[in-house]
Amino acid sequence: MNRSIRIRKAAWPLAIHALGLGIAMGVAAPAFALTIPGHAPFGGLPECRHATWKDACLISVPNGDFGGPEGDSHSHGYSFPSFAPPHSVAEHITPWRYIDPGRRGGGQAQAGEQFVLLQSGDGVEQRVTLPSTGSGEPVVYGVHAHVGTWTGSTRVRMDVALRSGDKVVAQANRAVQVAQVTDDPRSELMAWIEAPRGQDMSAMDIRITAEDGLGRTPVADVVIVRATPDDPLPEVTPRW
Repeated sequence: MNRSIRIRKAAWPLAIHALGLGIAMGVAAPAFALTIPGHAPFGGLPECRHATWKDACLISVPNGDFGGPEGDSHSHGYSFPSFAPPHSVAEHITPWRYIDPGRRGGGQAQAGEQFVLLQSGDGVEQRVTLPSTGSGEPVVYGVHAHVGTWTGSTRVRMDVALRSGDKVVAQANRAVQVAQVTDDPRSELMAWIEAPRGQDMSAMDIRITAEDGLGRTPVADVVIVRATPDDPLPEVTPRW
């Protein structure tokens, strides 16, 4: 698998050292108990609610792995226990909202062992509460997701928006063309957005959409990384 991506300086790069920035930067805050395939160093970063605005840190996205809400005991396809009652995709991915513009029932389908966007044009969206930086200094947010395809080439897009109260103060998007058919989502999709100086962000809107293709687009591993805009490290390098 080729899982190395390069983000140019103009896009406000973040980088995750192989040993983790929590060690390299001497961060004293507790590390985040998080496992993202290909990104083991994420687990060495502190939670942003325990970090200063100068620290590279992580913000958890509720149900970011699309593995089900906390305490989910329903059956999913052939998963154990098979005697437990199933539930819908919409129930399984909460607090994400399934976007079904063609009204083809993607959100009402029975949840399987792995979450997929059922048809081209379908998507998911969620508003994530952001911890305060407590400084008003500009920070950069990087939103990570793994995406894939079960049916052939498809373009997947991520849109993000930063909010201060009810006001949208910044927006960004990123898209990736996924061509290799795999069982698990393995293509990197990351969007970058900077919070302006003097404004503390209260929330972020995240939307991920399968823009084209034949459908069956898996999505997983959504997490937010926060750092300063002048972070000197030039790239993010997944290590599979």
